[in-house]
Amino acid sequence: MNKKGTALQRKHYQDTANDYDQLISMKDEHGLALKYVCSIADQYELKNFLDVGCGSGRGVRYLLEKGFEVLGIEPVAELLEVAINKHGVSSSLLLKGEGESLPFADQSFDAVCEFAVLHHVKKPAEVVAEMTRVSRHAVFISDENRFGRGPLWWKLMKLVWWKIGIFPLGFWLLTKGKGYTVSEDGISYSYSVFDSYSTLAKWADSIFFIPLKPNKGRSWLHPLLNCSHVLLCAIRHPDATAKN
Repeated sequence: MNKKGTALQRKHYQDTANDYDQLISMKDEHGLALKYVCSIADQYELKNFLDVGCGSGRGVRYLLEKGFEVLGIEPVAELLEVAINKHGVSSSLLLKGEGESLPFADQSFDAVCEFAVLHHVKKPAEVVAEMTRVSRHAVFISDENRFGRGPLWWKLMKLVWWKIGIFPLGFWLLTKGKGYTVSEDGISYSYSVFDSYSTLAKWADSIFFIPLKPNKGRSWLHPLLNCSHVLLCAIRHPDATAKN
């Protein structure tokens, strides 16, 4: 994230820390993603998690209540205070830090997850690379999908722009040189979980996508062109980890 975008986003969370849970409900798409993550974790016998950009600690608390070991990392101190004081998460399970430089050794966790973080990061690939570095078996990304928004012609245009490598320029022009938009959610860059596919495909043995919103229209391209929020699940099986 550039310095200006970082400062604006951090200030937004500092100002809204006490209202953060009202702005983002556990009944939203990311709450649904947590349920899927827990189910998949049970299937693959994943025991411990790192939640990157853990915010007010709702995800950390949920995973703890489901019996997993969890650490959360978050750059905004005010949100960590909410996690401790409102959600009762022990301060020993929370760390102030950046997703772009996780302070953990390689393969420190069974699984690493993020919920609604990467669209706030100017260079999400750096965070995803760190997530794969510190994970042994799974990476879960619950986030936005730019290609699932708007009329069909606009979805296809965005997809073509991305494939030929000019989307960043197009978005820069659309935002009049800012490169980001501002909403009640703070600073947002244009992101799709599908942007991270190539990085995760080099790391994982299997990848699958779970739509987190109702299917708007019937299409074999679902959820790529029909869903605005998607959970990406990248799984690296134990035997593959042992070989590396």
